[in-house]
Amino acid sequence: MKLWSKEALILGGVYGVLTTPFTYFHNQYFEQIHFVLLGLFVIFLFLNFFNKTPSFIYTFTKQHPILSYYLISIGWIAYFLIFGIIIIPLFASVFEWNDTDIKIVVDIFDIICTYGIPVSLLFAFIKARRK
Repeated sequence: MKLWSKEALILGGVYGVLTTPFTYFHNQYFEQIHFVLLGLFVIFLFLNFFNKTPSFIYTFTKQHPILSYYLISIGWIAYFLIFGIIIIPLFASVFEWNDTDIKIVVDIFDIICTYGIPVSLLFAFIKARRK
């Protein structure tokens, strides 16, 4: 069981890169493409969870090692967003947060996502240059 392995982070990075363009357009076709990509991400995540790593991830890491560093560095964001979408409403209902508490938590969540991307890419740049 290797859920938080390098392959899982690459999968999250690929999902993040592929879905980013579709989030800027508010069209039902782009939303359907986004949901298809989310479904594929979940399927590959479960395959990876049961030690059945898709072969394209393995070959991609061998053929493009530097690009893999960058995808690994932003791979945590997809998991963080999915985790936040599930946990924030759950905590808000269990602990009976009011609107200001929810706004504070969502703002902190937004700050982590906003500043986490450049910091992660900076660390990946440093790591890629050292090798």
